[in-house]
Amino acid sequence: MDLQNQRKKSNKSHSPHRKGNTTHVLLYIPNIIDYIRILFLCLFCYVARTDRCAAALCYFVSFALDELDGNLARYLGQTSEFGMLLDILIDEASVTALCHVLATFYPVYTLAFQMFSILDFCGQWSIYHFAARFRNNDYKHQDNWLTKIYFNSYVPNLFWVYGNHVFLLSLYLGHGDPGPTVPIAGWQVGLWNLLAYLSAPWAVSRLCIMLVTLVDRMYRLALMQHRSSSQGGGDVNGHLTRMTNGTNGAHIQRLHANDD
Repeated sequence: MDLQNQRKKSNKSHSPHRKGNTTHVLLYIPNIIDYIRILFLCLFCYVARTDRCAAALCYFVSFALDELDGNLARYLGQTSEFGMLLDILIDEASVTALCHVLATFYPVYTLAFQMFSILDFCGQWSIYHFAARFRNNDYKHQDNWLTKIYFNSYVPNLFWVYGNHVFLLSLYLGHGDPGPTVPIAGWQVGLWNLLAYLSAPWAVSRLCIMLVTLVDRMYRLALMQHRSSSQGGGDVNGHLTRMTNGTNGAHIQRLHANDD
């Protein structure tokens, strides 16, 4: 998952539904696309050890469909909290499944792939939980410069998102096969190795951002809980946000009087 897609996922739960839309949320077209993504993910897991080309194709198709479902959700007015959560879970399941396979391909780096999967999942979960509970599913508003760049800068976010998937897929395809050779400065370099080296900085830096985000969200939650307890209890939400009514309906105003 990935945060070019966080904008999509935020909109996926908040864009207004078309009037008269009586289709059950389980049958929304974007959600049906997500079911297809699950099928391709299962196929990837089934053939991952026996047919790398077919498995990589399944992974790629699932990722490509991820780019499609959000656009369709907005276009058709079929946005939902269910669809947003399903989308995020499939994203994280895909990365986790691929990391598990890579751990069997490169056993000496098992711990690294385990940590990669754990930090990616926990970081994304903290983003979803914090935004859903305290910020009305607003993923764009961030409190430090690093996460502001990640969430709100389109081009860098593209490199982080796609770089992460390219890195993992390149390691997968490059196991025992460097791929087609590419001439670089008189050297013949395997394509999969080249892509892995080029995408590694983006994948690793993205993982660092996930770690920073996880620590930041958990610290803020603990701080709010402490202040709530020290002031005699009450709702933790009140220490971060309050709901106000504007011309366009309810919206969130952040309260940071206690944070300065």
